[in-house]
Amino acid sequence: MCNRPLCLFEQKSSDITISSDDEDSKRGFTSALILPASQELLCVTADQQFFLYYPEGSDGSLNLVLRKRFVGYNEEIADMKFLGDEEQFLAVSTSVEQVRLWDCQSKACVGVGIGHMGAVGAVVFSKKQRNLFVSGSR
Repeated sequence: MCNRPLCLFEQKSSDITISSDDEDSKRGFTSALILPASQELLCVTADQQFFLYYPEGSDGSLNLVLRKRFVGYNEEIADMKFLGDEEQFLAVSTSVEQVRLWDCQSKACVGVGIGHMGAVGAVVFSKKQRNLFVSGSR
């Protein structure tokens, strides 16, 4: 929790970051709303992703746990590879600086690889260990 008035939640860490000073390439939450039936928090980001968090708390503290990530805009898809022992995941590189990992059964984005400074052009996986991949960017 934070100490400012009217602040209900302060995010300590995230894979949603501001990547540059250029206004068009900023990342971050642009809006959020609480879903009345479930009391979950639906957040929208600048790059058109939706994050669904559920509240979890004990001893007066509140934590928001990411339940599901929906990705709305991928720009150009440059490469993709199936991963996992049974090829249950799909790693997708796009013209943004992330690799998005999709669960093929649930059709949900279950992870985002961050750290690139430019568009990700390639995803390569290990033929011996299909749970490991390497990505490359400009």
